[in-house]
Amino acid sequence: REAALAYRLLSADDNDHIRADLPPDPQEVLWQDLAVSPERQSLLELCGYFLIFLTFWGFMPVVVFIQSIANLSTLEKDVPFFKYLIEQLPVVATLWNGLMASFALTVAISLLPSLLMLIFGNFFPCKAEVNRQHKLQVWYNYFLMVYILLVTAVGSSVFTTGKHLMERPFDAPGLLASNMPKSTHFYLNFIPMQMAAYSTSGLRMAQVCKYIFFRCYYDSETAKDKSEPEDQEFTGIGSRSARAALQLSTVLTFCTLSPLISILGFFMFAVSRLIHGFLFEVENRKADLGGVFWVSDLEEIQRGLFLFVLLMTGVLAERAGNFVPSAIAATSWVFVYWSFVTFRRRHQWEHLQVEEVLQESAEMPKSRPSMADRYIQPELPEQGKSPSLIEAVTTMRSKLNIF
Repeated sequence: REAALAYRLLSADDNDHIRADLPPDPQEVLWQDLAVSPERQSLLELCGYFLIFLTFWGFMPVVVFIQSIANLSTLEKDVPFFKYLIEQLPVVATLWNGLMASFALTVAISLLPSLLMLIFGNFFPCKAEVNRQHKLQVWYNYFLMVYILLVTAVGSSVFTTGKHLMERPFDAPGLLASNMPKSTHFYLNFIPMQMAAYSTSGLRMAQVCKYIFFRCYYDSETAKDKSEPEDQEFTGIGSRSARAALQLSTVLTFCTLSPLISILGFFMFAVSRLIHGFLFEVENRKADLGGVFWVSDLEEIQRGLFLFVLLMTGVLAERAGNFVPSAIAATSWVFVYWSFVTFRRRHQWEHLQVEEVLQESAEMPKSRPSMADRYIQPELPEQGKSPSLIEAVTTMRSKLNIF
């Protein structure tokens, strides 16, 4: 009760130099990051954002290269082996054209979490490791949205496309409608590739290999402890949450243009549920933020709905006989925006209301655990005294507010 009331009273909007945050698990606290001064933190974050900017622009040549090797017809002109492959092994050529782009792009994006976590670990001080995972989720999702979901509409140059849209923003629906429907087969191959990725992660090959290695020198229990945890960059909760949001956004975006992707998406998430249910049982328990990753996923999916409405508006504008169907589709923006704002402002999920806290505290037993070996703030009431919590908080503010 006292913690919930203090969290509500010590609001960051009060501007009185006191802020209350939900504490992380003690073993998750990054003490060296808490010692960073505000001036140094601002400088580090500025450098970090610059490196993220360079990473974003530097990843485009990788995507262009993947597009160039995805079709054997473009490779046979320069490499005679691929011409022989097309003529003598047409089955292999068909598999290459169908799966290589999805496979190569999946491998390329799997390297991004490691690079982003390297930047976050050195330039973005956080109070706990789980906060870095949440930052990874947010930024990784931005990369995925651009370089997987929007890559077909962006083309080979993000800068050129962005400059064109800044000059003529109303061309966005037409740009999406002219490019994205042509790439539905790519996403029909991309979804099964994600099923294969989920199945591979369920094998936990890295942990098995490490266990076999350490088993040669230690007993089974020690070998198991040394083989855990798994890679927290690609298989951490932040990276997994970002990929799940991207996959659902992809299915929702193309569900009308290619209804088959809805069936593939259903099977993909069935496999995901099976694999993650297994991993929750065998992996070590990780720290969480109490639903922050889940809420961030829901927000990203709702942002994906804006893209869906924009895409369908452009498709109907190009293929309908008049502007009426596209105008009706465009009005969906109002409902999607209202739903997004309502979700962010009206749903109180971070903490309980004061009335609910008081009601629950009244139903709890009156006995308290022993306070031995616990730190007690000197300004707070000693055991046996009973001033109100509001008076204690007021005392703390008056002593800490030196201005």
